[in-house]
Amino acid sequence: MALPFRGIALILSPLTPTTKEKRGRGRGDPPPVKTGLAGFFAKFGVLKKAQRELWLTFLIKFLIYTAYSVTNKTMVLWLSRTSASVIKQRERWSAGSGRRP
Repeated sequence: MALPFRGIALILSPLTPTTKEKRGRGRGDPPPVKTGLAGFFAKFGVLKKAQRELWLTFLIKFLIYTAYSVTNKTMVLWLSRTSASVIKQRERWSAGSGRRP
């Protein structure tokens, strides 16, 4: 059966491993992908060669995240302490101590 396009012939042909797959890695093939924890940290290895602007972007993003986290925690602690003191004052006033908040 002669097909007009070679691409169609490749699509219709049965899937069999090529000799390259049987031999292993070829000369131009990328190295095998590491898995697990080593693979996770290997992905960040490209940052060693990154330009200065990329590092500045990550630094600024980290500083913004840190500032937001500190502000958020401070507000939570401040509001919880303030609301606790207001609740105590209202309890004293409602108990009849005579003091108003």
